[in-house]
Amino acid sequence: MKPKPISPLPFLTQIPDWRDPNRITYSWDALWALILTGLLSGPENILALASWLSMYREPLCQRLSLPGIPRQATLYRNSPES
Repeated sequence: MKPKPISPLPFLTQIPDWRDPNRITYSWDALWALILTGLLSGPENILALASWLSMYREPLCQRLSLPGIPRQATLYRNSPES
C-alpha cells in the first residue's frame, strides 16, 4: 500500500496572514490553494502564474467557491518576498 501524499496546504495556511484585514478579498486558504495549484503547472514567473490562473478561471472558481481569480498585482503584492 502506497503512503498517502501529504498536502503542504495545512502547513502554509499556518503562516500568519500579514494582509490588511480591510483589503482582503480572497481567504488565506484559497489564495494558497490557487498559488500551489498554479505552481504545479510550472510557470516561469508571476506573470505566467497569473496567466495560467486566468486561463483556468471557471474550474478554479467552481472548485474553490471563489467569486473570481486574483490578478497579477494581487499575487505579487501578497507574496512573502514583496
